[in-house]
Amino acid sequence: MIDVDHFKAFNDTRGHLAGDELLKKLAEVLGRGLRRTEDLVARYGGEEFLAVLPSADLAVAGELAESLRRNVENAQLGATISVGVCACIPPATGADCAGNLLGISFQPAPTRRPGNNSIDNNPADRAPATLTTCPDDCSRRG
Repeated sequence: MIDVDHFKAFNDTRGHLAGDELLKKLAEVLGRGLRRTEDLVARYGGEEFLAVLPSADLAVAGELAESLRRNVENAQLGATISVGVCACIPPATGADCAGNLLGISFQPAPTRRPGNNSIDNNPADRAPATLTTCPDDCSRRG
């Protein structure tokens, strides 16, 4: 999950048209930062994006998350991102792990850890209130 830091303040200060333009530019920067053809980034909610990286383990996902964070910072768009990373292996029963990962969501910004403009490679293990864990029918790996 990718969250735009302080997006409400950005919108309130610069206006909703500027906020919409920021989201478009972020989508471009995030999309260009993907490394494999099977990877996908999409807008998930108001100011959230979701990156789906099939067959990527937690280390690979964490490295890409840091690269995306750096790309956004270097693009100097007037905003930064924070990323929560979760990896999931579908069990032998054939459960749809990717579909279940769509239930992951950030808590409101004041309670988020470790902070803005950051990557959290194991948010559920350190602070269960920060990010929901992968569902019971999927196993976390890291």
